[in-house]
Amino acid sequence: MIVNPFPSRCTLDNLNTVDIMTIKQPELTDFVRLFQEIIAHVRDDSVKIFPKEKGRIIARVEQLVEDTLEKQQVEAAHIDQALTLVEHLSIVVNLNRYEQFNQLLERARKVATYLLNNDAASPCQDEEKMRLLFSYLKHRQMVSKPTQLTEGNGLHIAAAYRKGLLNLSEAIDAYRAQLTCQNRLQFVQLRASCVSITA
Repeated sequence: MIVNPFPSRCTLDNLNTVDIMTIKQPELTDFVRLFQEIIAHVRDDSVKIFPKEKGRIIARVEQLVEDTLEKQQVEAAHIDQALTLVEHLSIVVNLNRYEQFNQLLERARKVATYLLNNDAASPCQDEEKMRLLFSYLKHRQMVSKPTQLTEGNGLHIAAAYRKGLLNLSEAIDAYRAQLTCQNRLQFVQLRASCVSITA
């Protein structure tokens, strides 16, 4: 029988955000508690979310917590779900109005990426990390195929990400910066080509 180390129905009153925000080396219980606090914020009537959307989000987060507790470990699939949920909440909630909730989501993002990057390294887990990175970049239309992750300077970014020198967010930012530079260079080259043609 799996015992939930935290109350099944958390509220904003019985949670201590300060404790959550000072986690040094997050583990299973930290991951679970963070997402139970997210549920508490989503349930709070002062946080404005469309009712149907609120119900769907609560169900997804509760399922994530339940699956994690059942497995008694945070697996790559749980981290993928967690990051997707955090990203979705960042879109549907006006976080400019809820500073504490914004900090909580940022902490959840950091804990998820920490667990992903500091898991025991194995070829399977390494492949899962790269798959997750590719899915994020593809979703943002920054790449279309996995091989693009290791083209040009992307090879160095991928290597640093695999070694844990970059977390998921940092790797995404690095690829975004690389793409911006490539696009700018192509624009400059195109403009120079047009000038030479009209000259």
